[in-house]
Amino acid sequence: MLRARALVCAVAAATAVSLSACGGGGVSSDDPASLAPADAPIYVQAVVRPQGKQKSDVESLASTISGLADPTGRLIDLINQGLNQNPPLSGKHLTFQRDIEPWLGDRAGIFVEGFNHAPGAGILQTTDPKASEKFIQDSRQKGDRERSYRGVRYLLSSGTAVAVVGDFLVVGDQPAFKDAVDVSKGADSLGDQGDFNDALDHAPSGSLLDVYASLEGIDKAIRANDAGNAAAFEGTVGETAGKTVLASLVPHADSAELDIATNAESRSLRLADSSNLIRDFPAAAFAAIAEPDVGETIKATLAQLQRAGVPGVSKQAIDQRLAPAGITLDDITGALGDAAIFAEGSDLRSLQAAAAIVATDPGKASDLVGNLASLALSGGGPGVSKAPVGNGFEVRTRSLGRQPLVITSQDGRVVIGYGEQATRQAFSQGGAGTLGGDPTFKQAQQALGGSTLAGYVSLPKVFQLADALGALHSSGYVQARPYLDKLTYAVIGSGTQGDFQSLKVIVGVRG
Repeated sequence: MLRARALVCAVAAATAVSLSACGGGGVSSDDPASLAPADAPIYVQAVVRPQGKQKSDVESLASTISGLADPTGRLIDLINQGLNQNPPLSGKHLTFQRDIEPWLGDRAGIFVEGFNHAPGAGILQTTDPKASEKFIQDSRQKGDRERSYRGVRYLLSSGTAVAVVGDFLVVGDQPAFKDAVDVSKGADSLGDQGDFNDALDHAPSGSLLDVYASLEGIDKAIRANDAGNAAAFEGTVGETAGKTVLASLVPHADSAELDIATNAESRSLRLADSSNLIRDFPAAAFAAIAEPDVGETIKATLAQLQRAGVPGVSKQAIDQRLAPAGITLDDITGALGDAAIFAEGSDLRSLQAAAAIVATDPGKASDLVGNLASLALSGGGPGVSKAPVGNGFEVRTRSLGRQPLVITSQDGRVVIGYGEQATRQAFSQGGAGTLGGDPTFKQAQQALGGSTLAGYVSLPKVFQLADALGALHSSGYVQARPYLDKLTYAVIGSGTQGDFQSLKVIVGVRG
């Protein structure tokens, strides 16, 4: 069989450890995107051959994670093994260093034309088309067939086509290959599309890999297969016309960064600025994350449930249930603003968590919790008692486990806690023993740069909890554990760039 798939794997693998800065601006005629069809809903771009700090950062990160002194060399060895798994008709022993690297250009791209096994192709910039053609011929195997399309001769094997098209080597499914040839003959390219270029303008400097998605294109591809799934997709992301998402991977010597930029209007991409709340949470917390505008989130969730036909979730039905407490749904949603949630504990016995919600109107929030507490306490239910802090109540039942559920308010905050200790900590206003004073937390927050802190995870504490909860009984987890031990934190940040929202996730790595 033709070695096309091995070629794709080889270049993709080489790219994974040797990419340089992409990002920003439109594309030129020598960019692989100039050969991708205009309606491709998904496109991945990368720049091969790093230089300077970019190269040292990639090599340092790869070495730290893999534990290998020369991860690039090891990967090239695996590529060479794959290239010679089935001897070619030429009888030549192929190597990446001799047969690919000399002609491989600076840029590579892959486009996909839909879902459910939709065709796709890889586009590799070549500095020497004749050498690229020679590699294709040297790789030829029994059963490969020569074909021609619009004056371009290519090899075909089991539906996979490969040929040099202008200054690019194109390899992929035959329909996608032909679409790339059509673009080379004058059809519209993705690189000429305004939405694509606007999205690329938001790629961060030093990105290792950029993944572009047209939400409009994805919506059309889904609708072509299932209108019901398309409706669900539109309900999640909102209006799709002209909307895009760009995900970029940025390597650093001591961390890996994922940046997402989108002009979609989905609430799921909006994060709250709850950095002050998170900094005040206990240093023992293994996770803390923000939730924007809890009141609006409740409204949106109920609206989705109502559209899905779930009985009993109308505003009228909910207000009837809340009437004995003297409150309405509007009282709840109107009193609750941004929130942050934290969890702590190293085993099941010590596991606790709490959500601290900033009250948009402290007086209304206090009245709301007070009414709920009066109703709960007057009902005389088993395990219900006054909260240990604030004006709320707590519930202790066997089904809740070792810790009580506490709902209370104080000092302009509403707290829903699992465990008395966590509930009290959710009201803290700084001081010793908080995340704000933790060195790893400070490092994580500094890594965000100008982005707003929206979430933090202490990965060693998460793995410690996983160990205690029985993860060590999984052979896969045990095999991964030495690599997981090299991860220090995960931090989430958010921001805006013009019409685009941005989300940033950074994972810290220690040598």
